[in-house]
Amino acid sequence: MIWLMVLFFGIYCGCKAGASEELFLQAAHAYKNKDYEQAQNLYEKIEPKNAAVFYNLGNCAYKRDNFAQAYICWKKAERTASGVARRHIQRNIQECAEHLEHRENSTGVAKVATRVYTMLSRIPSGIVQLLFLVLWYCLWLVGLLRKTKRTVVVGLLMGAVGSGVLVAMKYYVDNSCYGLVSREGIHLYAGPNERFHELGDLAQLAMVSVKQKERDWYKITHASRTGWIPADALEIL
Repeated sequence: MIWLMVLFFGIYCGCKAGASEELFLQAAHAYKNKDYEQAQNLYEKIEPKNAAVFYNLGNCAYKRDNFAQAYICWKKAERTASGVARRHIQRNIQECAEHLEHRENSTGVAKVATRVYTMLSRIPSGIVQLLFLVLWYCLWLVGLLRKTKRTVVVGLLMGAVGSGVLVAMKYYVDNSCYGLVSREGIHLYAGPNERFHELGDLAQLAMVSVKQKERDWYKITHASRTGWIPADALEIL
């Protein structure tokens, strides 16, 4: 069952004051009256959109049986939501995926990779860098003490190396961009134009890594294939 948290969830996450707040309240009222199309139109006018707005856009799309759009909106909400709200969103995504017969993260490796990516995207870069510096500084201090136990030195060395790997992963996550294919029947081209030859098809809601944008085209990577798709066929997360 989709959790009906429209008003309280929105207030909890917070919206911009003024016009955006008024639009949010109007949309919540329309949703309460089951005018889902009007509610969706009002939510779409709110800028910038936060987790609450994307969550409620997903609710509207779901109620209108537009499961693909609901899935995309909830994936966007998931990135910045936290705590209880995020768990509700994940349950909604799973239920929506079942309607679409789309099994996200079917392998254990994919599940772990997604969790690591989500965790790293939420950790401030300064904390990761500070941890890296502190561990290496402690290792340097220990090196000055000749009677330090070997287990302590080994532990600090492993921690310092691990923190270095964490910094590199954090840099990769912060500089990566991902998106979802929003439509069916999207072809992957060798270049940013339909005159280039096709490299294959992409399934709707396939998650891709965005490498470059040129005019109205995105260069993406998916399942070891790299090519170009129209910008209007991709929803950036």
